[in-house]
Amino acid sequence: MDMQNKDRIRNQREIHASLPVSRGVCWTVSGDFCLAFAPNYGEFDAIVVSPGAAYLIESKWDKSNMPNEVLELKRAQMLRHEILAWYIENWAEGDWDEFRRSHNQVFEQKFGKAIPPSQSLLGQNLRTILTAIRGRKLRNVLLYFYTHQLPKMVTDFEIVTIQYEPKLGNFVEIVV
Repeated sequence: MDMQNKDRIRNQREIHASLPVSRGVCWTVSGDFCLAFAPNYGEFDAIVVSPGAAYLIESKWDKSNMPNEVLELKRAQMLRHEILAWYIENWAEGDWDEFRRSHNQVFEQKFGKAIPPSQSLLGQNLRTILTAIRGRKLRNVLLYFYTHQLPKMVTDFEIVTIQYEPKLGNFVEIVV
C-alpha cells in the first residue's frame, strides 16, 4: 500500500473517530469526507463535511415548482442556513442549557422561534452537527437535478448541477 493510501485511511479513521454520536444523525465516511443526514435538524437535504469546509446542501430538481421558469429557494430554506450560521457564531461548545438561557431571547427576536432544550432530539442533533462542523468554512450549496435544460436560478448559494436520465420513473442512477 502506497503512502498516499495509508494517509487517506488514517485520515478517514480520524474523521470517523471524531464524529459526535447522536440519535437521528446518520454519518457516512468516505476518504476525507463525511456525510451527515439529520432528518430532525432543520431539514437540510444533506451536510457534507470535509477537512476544510461544511457544505450545507439544499436540493431541487426540474420537477420543482418554478413560477416564471425561475428557480429560487424558499425563505424557509434560506432561513435554516442563517440559523445554523448564527449557532456557529454564538455557541462556544459549553453547557447547552446555559447557552439557551443566555441567548434565547436574542434568538427568538431574530428568528421567531426558541432554541431547543438540550434533552430534545432536535437539541441533541443540533449539538452533534455543530460539533462536527466547528472550525470549518460554511458553504451554502444548491444541488440541482435536471433532464434537459437549466432554468434561470436566483440565489447566492454555490450551484452544483447534475444532468440525469430518468430510470424507473424519476429515480436518479449515480454511478461511482
